[in-house]
Formats: sequence, C-alpha cells, structure tokens
Amino acid sequence: MPEAAHSVELIDYGFDLSEELPGDAILQVTNNATMEPHEMIVARLDEGASDEQVVDAIERSDPVPAVPLGGVQAILPGRSQHLQLDLTPGNYVIWCQVPSPDGTAHAAKGMIRTVTVG
Repeated sequence: MPEAAHSVELIDYGFDLSEELPGDAILQVTNNATMEPHEMIVARLDEGASDEQVVDAIERSDPVPAVPLGGVQAILPGRSQHLQLDLTPGNYVIWCQVPSPDGTAHAAKGMIRTVTVG
C-alpha cells in the first residue's frame, strides 16, 4: 500500500484534518469514533456554495450544490482506509452521510467541513 502523506481522523460528528491539501494527496482516513461507523464524501463546491447549503440540501433530499468526486465508504471504529486524491485547486466539502440511530445524517449533526485544495 502506498504511504499516506496526510491523515484524516473521523470522530463522532467531525473531521480532524488540515484546512488545505495538495490535489494529489494520499490520505490515511481513520475512524477514531467511539461507536458509530463514518464515511467521507469528497465533493467540489459549486461557485459561491457553502457547507451549510450542502447540509440543507441533504436534509431536504435535494441535489447538493457540489460535484461528488469520491471518498471512502463507511469505516467501523478503529479501522482505516487510504484515499488517493486527484483534485484541481479550489474549494471542496467533505461530509458523512451515514445516519445515526435516530435517522439523522451525521452531516446534519456537524460532520461536514470545507477544505481548500492548493
């Protein structure tokens, strides 16, 4: 497996990673949550769109104002996956859409954030 240059930690309803990533980064994505599986969807934000608009669209079951480009599937706590990015410079959003036991998507509980690709 290739060596990861950057790491992403999935925590209960959040992400821990750099605010800026190179477009060709290899990420080690680790679920450090206590109980729930998490995923990481990577999408390029539409011009002028925000992560709040993405959450609103998810909650309404509308198309998100971003172009999904990949990510990692749901990972159980304590597990890791590698992700190779091939992204052009710009603003991206990452989120987890796995539902909690109450049916609410993790993104609506705050598991969403923007990242800049330089």
